[in-house]
Amino acid sequence: MNNALAVLKERLSALHLASGELSTREISKRSHGTVSHTTAHQVLRGSTLPSWRSLEPVVLALGGSANDFKPLWIKARSDEEASDNGGTVGGGVYRGSVDPKIAATVNLFNLYIKKKELQKAKNLLISEMEGEKHADINLVAELYSRLYYRDAKIKQRYGKVIQSFIEHGDIVEVNSASAAHYLARECLEQSNLLRALTFAQRAHSLNPHSAGYASVHGEALYALGQYAEAEQILIAAHQMDPKPTLFRFSQLAELLIFRQNYRKLEELMRESYENAGGSAGSEADDLAEILRMCGKPAEAVSVAKEALKKEIKYVVTKVSLRVAASRALCQQKLYEEARLMLREDADLYEDERDLKLEYANAYAQQGLHGESAKILEELIPDT
Repeated sequence: MNNALAVLKERLSALHLASGELSTREISKRSHGTVSHTTAHQVLRGSTLPSWRSLEPVVLALGGSANDFKPLWIKARSDEEASDNGGTVGGGVYRGSVDPKIAATVNLFNLYIKKKELQKAKNLLISEMEGEKHADINLVAELYSRLYYRDAKIKQRYGKVIQSFIEHGDIVEVNSASAAHYLARECLEQSNLLRALTFAQRAHSLNPHSAGYASVHGEALYALGQYAEAEQILIAAHQMDPKPTLFRFSQLAELLIFRQNYRKLEELMRESYENAGGSAGSEADDLAEILRMCGKPAEAVSVAKEALKKEIKYVVTKVSLRVAASRALCQQKLYEEARLMLREDADLYEDERDLKLEYANAYAQQGLHGESAKILEELIPDT
């Protein structure tokens, strides 16, 4: 998970907490059906970046501001584009069924994206599809998934093609792993679960060496209630890319919590933490949060406090450590100590809304709802 996505997820989590942790069904209701409860769940818990059209109604339903979250989403989307490995079509295809021209076109498109030559990228794919009675779905999916949020014309014209293929298209036409992955994500957001599994299996089979494609396969199985199979595939995905932050926000972590397999949850988190450098790394906030989820709040506080003694480069990491420690202290009913942890660095507290939201939450958990409301009122303009 890139740093911008981690920030987005942290702030969305804080907003959800401030809302009183609304259920996904209530979020769907407040969005007037714009998002399903399944999509709301994916937005809140999925380890990948949701589409803006799914994120925005969830943010609004939680009482947040689209203006606050749109810049975070765009930054995360840009970072995602820049980090895409391109290499071969779909991030690496291990079958001979891809048309060489399509592969070359998609690779060049990805190269233009990396170089931020967006107009050249758009023109390249559109020129390949102009005049075609049946535009190649691999090219359409690449173009749409990358640029629909930047270009209303692309959204208007090719969104219909994407939707038509989701409903009626032949899976054998999808020969790009990234195209299959995108289509699977779209189906998950639409709660079209059987179709999501079909596309996810295609992405995973085209590139079995990608953690992202394995993950979407596992997520589709999880959504369908096939928990044992989902856990097996998600663990394999995690082992391909065992970053602590990626694991903390992953579908695998949620599945293990759902199945109350806290032993495995802690085991995988500790392995990731050690592989990332252990106490010499910068992932102590992730370890602390997982320890808290595993019912070890005292250990979580110890990990966070030890990390805070060191020089920390990123503000988001400082905030995340204090939030994790505060939640763990609240779990032990040490509410005053939790609030002291949040305000210990006075300058940081004044600058960071997430710390103030957590401060309000510490009051609320103690039953001091009036004090909690005062903090929240200060954060909401014109209340």
